[in-house]
Amino acid sequence: MPDHYTTLGIQQTATNAEITAAYRRMAFLHHPDRNLENTGDATRRFQRIQEAYDVLSDDTHRRRYDEARNRYQGLSFPEVYVYWVVRERHRYYAEIARAQREEAAAQRERELEEMLKAQEEERRAAKQAEQEKRRAEEQAEQEKRRAEEQAREEERLAAEEAKKAEIEKARQSALKQEADKQQVRWEGAGVTTEEAKRSTCLHSSLCAKTQHRKKVKCEACGVKRGMIAFKCPHCSSNICQLCLSNSAKKRAQDEDLNSSNHE
Repeated sequence: MPDHYTTLGIQQTATNAEITAAYRRMAFLHHPDRNLENTGDATRRFQRIQEAYDVLSDDTHRRRYDEARNRYQGLSFPEVYVYWVVRERHRYYAEIARAQREEAAAQRERELEEMLKAQEEERRAAKQAEQEKRRAEEQAEQEKRRAEEQAREEERLAAEEAKKAEIEKARQSALKQEADKQQVRWEGAGVTTEEAKRSTCLHSSLCAKTQHRKKVKCEACGVKRGMIAFKCPHCSSNICQLCLSNSAKKRAQDEDLNSSNHE
């Protein structure tokens, strides 16, 4: 076992300041750069000086060294050497075992971290899959509602078109009936000219309502009553609301008269 106190030339009771001063003095004297004639021996001496200072300058290392040094007193060199070798080997294998335990613990921590990371990734993937599934379901539901709304709208439009077609068919039928009756009236009265037809026409109940930018002169009564006129589909005359109402009354009277004659 090396005698660090002897290497630095100090007593075992030396203070930290004395240890540092001795180290500087011995390092200066035995530095390899100052002993170029025998660099090998100087390097070995300098290493022993450095080792002695590293041990004695640290309170924990110094205390352990002193305990071992006192334990070895009275032993022969071979006995000390064997004891020191056994102790160092035990310390070496203890350090290996400690390093292996630390590595095993670190490995377990890494494995645990990887497992937690994998679980987190799995949870995140499951959450993302659930969100995508929910979005797909919501999108499918929205598309279904849109399709149903579109179908209802198409059904409504079709019903409206059918109703309009039915109304237009009824209107055309009524117009034809009115036109036939009006033609019978004209033939019965011997009316042939367009002017005479306009003056004797009882006009249709289905006259088209037209809007004008200024007051329109009624072609039946000759009075300008308003900007709204009604165009008769039988004689093509633009008539006022009053004449249209009067024509309706005349048609009703004519219908009652025809009914009485048939009876």
